[in-house]
Order: sequence, then structure tokens, then C-alpha cells
Amino acid sequence: MRFSIIIPAYNVEDYIEYCIKSVCEQDFGKDQYEVIVVDDKSSDNTPTIVKKLQGTSSNIKLIRHSVNKKQGGARNTAIKIAKGEYLIFVDSDDCFLYKNVLSILDQILLSNEDIDMLRAKYRIIDSSYRENIVEEISDIPSIEIRTSRNYLLEGRFPCHIHSACFKRKLILDNNLYFRESVFFEDTDWIAKILYVSSKIGFIDCPFYGYRENLGSTTRSWKREAFLGNILGCMAVYDFFEKDNIDSQIKTVMRERIKASLLSYVRSLGRYKILDSLYCVKFLGHSGLMNLSLYDLSIPQRGILMCLKFCSLPLVFLLRYVTLLKRFILNLSKNANSSNRIG
Repeated sequence: MRFSIIIPAYNVEDYIEYCIKSVCEQDFGKDQYEVIVVDDKSSDNTPTIVKKLQGTSSNIKLIRHSVNKKQGGARNTAIKIAKGEYLIFVDSDDCFLYKNVLSILDQILLSNEDIDMLRAKYRIIDSSYRENIVEEISDIPSIEIRTSRNYLLEGRFPCHIHSACFKRKLILDNNLYFRESVFFEDTDWIAKILYVSSKIGFIDCPFYGYRENLGSTTRSWKREAFLGNILGCMAVYDFFEKDNIDSQIKTVMRERIKASLLSYVRSLGRYKILDSLYCVKFLGHSGLMNLSLYDLSIPQRGILMCLKFCSLPLVFLLRYVTLLKRFILNLSKNANSSNRIG
């Protein structure tokens, strides 16, 4: 079997049918790919919809969790039973854009069997799915092959795992499963995959439709999202600070962690004060605030010193400034509204 398409699903009754249809209506032999849907203890009609779709496609497998393990846990469940040579992870509110996605990927991979990971572009779609999957990719896109190490050393790789496929053997041989029951479970995963892989291929063609969900927990200013981000950085730190890791790679990963720490300061004012204080305290015990690890400019050092030693006044100040900006912005909007009415 060539592909295992893994779809974690949790309370997505509005989107799951379109998602599954986009991957089941491929012009590729049903015996050559499987669609594994892992229902992560949904409380809506998600599993009912998937069961109905099983009657139309013989290669859909439904697994139901009795405990919610979030996306990482759902993906792990599917990885353990997957049979495909390559794994493709699809979020349950996203879709394939074309009916010949798998045929194209298969042809590219047959000609490039030595790559461990194939990455493509993606297209943002809206919630009404105005994009459709009837059009096809007419030509096989060209592929650029690079060593994973060089790509990793650039430090600019994205953490998302969609719009890509991965050799299942690479994941199993290196025991690379996702962290479970947390948000941002892929922060460290993609970096680890790059570290253990040899070659990565890039195609300049979007085959994946990504739906932006601005209301998701990971995009909201909630404690669990902040903690999930910190835990992701801790997982990167724990893996790449080992003695056997190349010093150049350590430096790159420290730079990424440093960028995350600075971003925390910029966003502190958007969280509730108690949530910020809780997360900053957690950060202080994480090991990430050892500033000697990072190459810091004078302003950066000052900012992180404030975060480390003056967190209480910093949190209050940033929250006050954020609320003041919101107040002024609302006043401006109301004034403009009044002027238009007048």
C-alpha cells in the first residue's frame, strides 16, 4: 500500500464530510491507499458522519478514542496501525484540492525513492470551501531535492506537518511519535524528523487546502495555548541539547527558542493577568530561561532579563498598555461610526 492518510477528528461535524470526500474521490486505486479517521471522543455527530461515509468508500477506517488525546494522540493511534509506505496528515477541516493528488505524489515518489519527506505548498481556503476538487494538476511538478541537514541549519523551516508526506519507516525506526494531550504537538516533531532524515523534496505546487480557523484554541489568547507553546519549546530543548547533537544544529535550535521567548514578551499583554503570571512562572522552571544559551543583543538581553526577574511588573504593564490600546481603538471606531451616521 502506498499511502495512509491520517485524519484526527474532534467535533468537526460541519467539515469532516468534505474533508473525507476530498481524499476518497481520488483517481487512485482504493487498494493503494487507506483513510484512517481517529475520532478523539467527539460529542457531536462527527463519528456518525464518518460511519455513513464508510458505506461509500471501502478504504475508510474509523477508530474512536474513549479519552480525548488531542491531535497528537489521534495521530499516534493511526500511525501504529497504518500500512502505507508514506503517511499524509490531513486536518479534519482541511482538504485535498485536486482529484489526482495521490497519482501525482506517487509518480514523484517513484522517481525519487531516496527522499524521506516530500513537502508541497498549500492554499488557504475559506470556511465555505469555495475551492473545489474537480480540477486536476495537469503536469507533474518539478522537484527540488535538498539534504535535510542543510534545510535544518537554515532554521527557517515551518512546524506544520500538512501539505507533506513522510516515510512511515523513518517514523517507526526512530520512534518519532507526537506528544499527546497538548497543543502545538508538532513544534518539535518536524524538527526531529528533519534531524533523522537524509533528503527532503520540495514541489512548487499546492495540493492541500488549509482552512484558517481564527477561533481555534491555538490562535486564542488562552492559558492552555500559551502552555502548549512553552511545552513545545521544552521538547525541542530536551531533544537538541543532548551531548551527541552537532553544535551547529544546537545553535540553530537555540535561535528558534530565543525567538519564541521574545514573542512571549510581545504577546503577554493579550492574556489575562493570572494566566500570564502562571505561564511565566512555569517558564521560569522550564530550563528555557538560561540566558547563557543564547546569542543575545543588548536589547534582547534586557527584555529577557525583565521577563526572568521582573515578571510581575512586566505583566501588569503590558496588560495595561494592551487594554489602553483597545480602549483608544474602540473610541476611534465609535467616533468614525458616529461621523458616518451624522
